[in-house]
Amino acid sequence: MLIYRIIVTEHNTLSRTLLHPANVRTKLMPFFMKLFYPMADHVIAVSNGVADDLSKTLNFSRSKIKVIYNPVVTDDLFEKADEEVDHRWFQDKQYPVILAVGRLTEQKDYPTLIKAFYHVRQQRKAKLVILGDGEKREELLNLVKDMGLEQDVDIIGFVQNPYAYMKRCSVFVLSSKWEGLPTVLVEALACGANVISTDCPSGPREILDNGNYGKLVQVGDVEALTESILRCFSGSYDIDLDKLLSRSNDFHVEKIAREYIDLFRLL
Repeated sequence: MLIYRIIVTEHNTLSRTLLHPANVRTKLMPFFMKLFYPMADHVIAVSNGVADDLSKTLNFSRSKIKVIYNPVVTDDLFEKADEEVDHRWFQDKQYPVILAVGRLTEQKDYPTLIKAFYHVRQQRKAKLVILGDGEKREELLNLVKDMGLEQDVDIIGFVQNPYAYMKRCSVFVLSSKWEGLPTVLVEALACGANVISTDCPSGPREILDNGNYGKLVQVGDVEALTESILRCFSGSYDIDLDKLLSRSNDFHVEKIAREYIDLFRLL
């Protein structure tokens, strides 16, 4: 008789997801999770922040949750990062370029980034590129227009290879209100980008090791984000490339695969 083992994995900050339920199913999730998660052989969380939140939200023992990071970094990532970028702002290098990558949703809080960029533009010339699509696209385009930034902001949409952009940007910004383990931060580190992120729950502080690998600012703080971008332009936050690569290797697919293999051996 076959014996099946069940491993469940949590990728996002559950308490924050429940504050913004997409449908009735999302609202009912905690009931079913409390019922079925204790039956699993293992419960995996992609960050310590996600694990802590899951334990608190479900009243589930933290000792029963194992943290294994997402396998983000691959050799293919580095190959794609070396490809050319077909965008004039990255080719002429006339002005520093701020880059953000992710779906255009409430979670990513792009209005805060756009407002911060508006204040950056009051002090120096720069460009902002956002890679991603989503339901907030028209709202963000209207905000860009209202702030008179049409010539300096390009919301491109989804691209197959964001890594080439990451490698060539002046600063990479994550402005999210909440996350689980933001993959794009790890990818940006692997590409050698200067990183600024909100200190949202959860993941950024963990990935950036309390700010050792990038700057952390409070969620929704336009002034702090503006100041951090300007300081990054001035070189105040430059971090050695080898140091960034070393940190990103903690999320390499081979390392994470070994952790899962070790887990499977316990089943």
